Amino acid sequence: MVSILLISLLYLGIMLIAAKISEEIFRRIGLVTFVGPILMGILLGDGVIGIIKINEIISFITSLGIIFLLFLAGAEEFDIQNRPNSNVFLAVVLESIIPFSVILIALYTAGFKDYLILTAPLAMSSAGPLSRMIMDVEISDNRISNLIFQQVILVEIIFVILFAVLLKTSEIVITIIEIFLIVAFTIMFGRTLAKILEKIEYYFKAREIEFASLIAIILIIGYLSELYKFNSAISAFFLGILLKDYLKDRPELLERLHAFTYGFFEPLFFLGIGLYVTKIDITIILFGFLFFSLIIASKFLAGFISSKVVHVERKINGIATSVNGRPKIILQK
Repeated sequence: MVSILLISLLYLGIMLIAAKISEEIFRRIGLVTFVGPILMGILLGDGVIGIIKINEIISFITSLGIIFLLFLAGAEEFDIQNRPNSNVFLAVVLESIIPFSVILIALYTAGFKDYLILTAPLAMSSAGPLSRMIMDVEISDNRISNLIFQQVILVEIIFVILFAVLLKTSEIVITIIEIFLIVAFTIMFGRTLAKILEKIEYYFKAREIEFASLIAIILIIGYLSELYKFNSAISAFFLGILLKDYLKDRPELLERLHAFTYGFFEPLFFLGIGLYVTKIDITIILFGFLFFSLIIASKFLAGFISSKVVHVERKINGIATSVNGRPKIILQK
């Protein structure tokens, strides 16, 4: 019998080449490229032909994609000079309350178990797919994309915290303190980490060591975040913002991060999303489609309404803030 480690090597090889081919196909026909790997994941997984099977190794490696993707988003896509203003915060409140209320009522009415806990991840926006979409449509350097990104990342942070709190309602105070500490740690020591990397660069004079040290820091911050009930990808995003100037002065290092992320982890992450689609009967398909439509509609409506507050074109704000990447949530009645 083939070991899980050995079969995972084959799976990863198939997934990587399939993801890159589908990205290229979607690029050539003028569509958002990250959708290609998602569809390819559905095709290769249990959703269609079942060649690739999700296991712990595949799940872990694909999950690293969102960490590095958001790190680069913080370092490149998010304009730190234009901090969220009161209008953005008001928009975020609307984009949190409207989807949360609609999805909560729908889950409760449908009789789902733990409907309150499930509402948080389903109402959550996802900055990872948004970051890739912004790059694909080439609007990453303007005011509109930054306003959209601010809204989505803040909504995601709110629901990450809410989800962590709801998972352990008996330890709400402890959970909030733990989340606060990991965010404070990332912000307080972000500049120090940049100085540490500069010293490593000075003493070793080797880009390989500097690159390895940066990767190690991202992974360690991710570990601490998950350990203390916070989202590792969000922490990576904060870290990317704090190391923005450091990376801006080192284009060679940034280029290696691009190859590392966009050449390997990011395509695996998006293909991995598709792998979580399972074979289901027509009743579940129809119910899932209706529920999915309700979620997207509620988020689009919230973004559409809040567009007046942030002064972004209604359809653009509605569509962009509707991005969701929570395929691993399993709903049970």
